[in-house]
Amino acid sequence: MEELLKTWKEIDFLVNLVGFIAAFKKLEELSVEEWKETMDGNLKSLFLSCKMAIPYLAKGGAIVNMSSGLALIGRPNYAPYSAAKAAILSLTKTLATELAPDIRVNAIAPGAVQTDFLTGGLGRTKTEQRVDLEFYKKLVPLQTIAQTKEIAAPILFLLSEGASHITGQTLHVNGGGLMI
Repeated sequence: MEELLKTWKEIDFLVNLVGFIAAFKKLEELSVEEWKETMDGNLKSLFLSCKMAIPYLAKGGAIVNMSSGLALIGRPNYAPYSAAKAAILSLTKTLATELAPDIRVNAIAPGAVQTDFLTGGLGRTKTEQRVDLEFYKKLVPLQTIAQTKEIAAPILFLLSEGASHITGQTLHVNGGGLMI
């Protein structure tokens, strides 16, 4: 933040884009450290970036937080990740009320996105692919796996003037795989 403020007096937007899981295990197999590492990598990192950026966000600015469809549905081996992503949705709503009317705060909750995370990347290590992509496509009405540009575009929308009356919301970008 100090480096940014050497060039700019304030910032317009903050995008908290992180997806990290320390270990792909059932809850009873997780160590306390693996739980903490995943929670810190997803939730604590978002907390810290918001804490540092909020004092410098311009009036009319916006924050977009990355959650996940897994925040709303249970899947084996994702306990700390899902818990952190659910907490991000709650924190998004809290920040939206705390920062209104000056700053808008929203979240994106994607389904599967074609990234290293989906195909076995856990953040710092690479494991075997954990999702049967062809099976997943059959579960999604649009029958696709999202590309990164299909997540970037909604983020840009939520930062834009077109979303000037949207705050505290979660935009689900999942090809219809989760309709709530």
